[in-house]
Amino acid sequence: MEGISQVEDDSFCYTQFIFYKIHDISLHEKSAKAIRSRRCGIEEKIHQLDENTDITNKSKCKKLLDMMRSTLSINGSYCCRCNKSLSKTEVKQCNGCGRMVYCSKACQKEDWFNGHKLACCKTYTVATAGQFQGRFVPHSSPDDERGALKLKELEVNSTMVHLKLFLDHSETILSKAKGLDIPLYDCVAVFNLSQCPPTIEVKKYTDWFDIDTPAEQKGFEETRSKDNITCIYYSQFFNGELDEDGDIPLLLQQRLFPHEWLVKQTKS
Repeated sequence: MEGISQVEDDSFCYTQFIFYKIHDISLHEKSAKAIRSRRCGIEEKIHQLDENTDITNKSKCKKLLDMMRSTLSINGSYCCRCNKSLSKTEVKQCNGCGRMVYCSKACQKEDWFNGHKLACCKTYTVATAGQFQGRFVPHSSPDDERGALKLKELEVNSTMVHLKLFLDHSETILSKAKGLDIPLYDCVAVFNLSQCPPTIEVKKYTDWFDIDTPAEQKGFEETRSKDNITCIYYSQFFNGELDEDGDIPLLLQQRLFPHEWLVKQTKS
């Protein structure tokens, strides 16, 4: 029996490892398309396994199913402004940066005046630390065309789920901000999309910025909107190369979201 138990544990760990690897690359274009095209079939299998009462290790199975649900959840197509789920024909990209997607011209126009005009085709600067909505790591695109294309594809796919993750974790954000005893505009919500399911930390903005870069803190204080909360999103950028520390490079994106959405979400 002990030998069987060890085999089951090894099998679970291996399966969990495979699921993590799938999740790691799921926001990249080819993987995302493959997952979206098989969404209905995957959801049906998840439901069947969920209903199977004969499964021996129910808790371990639930953990794996939750990982599968999480990967599916961050691979939908959603409007970057209203969070509407989009079909393939409904996706409308920003003509400038090509990184933001919308369900309609009305949502695109609203998002433009809400702050996207600060980030469209621009890079992060200290002057826009509090209002910048876009990529600020890596600081520039890869030199090779293939790497630059993969980065842009990853930006688009991750940007589509920023609002969804924000709203899905609304109660957590409010609770952690309350625990810090600071207003929401002094908070930075940090999402790690490389975890499955994604994790979230809420910090005071002075703990987010490096203490050796007071200029960034000053820029944040001078430019931030007191009607919005700052969100940072981490995801891994698989371009076939490692960074200077020998690690997989990271993509860091910043978004601002109105406080009213958080309050409305928790009351609904």
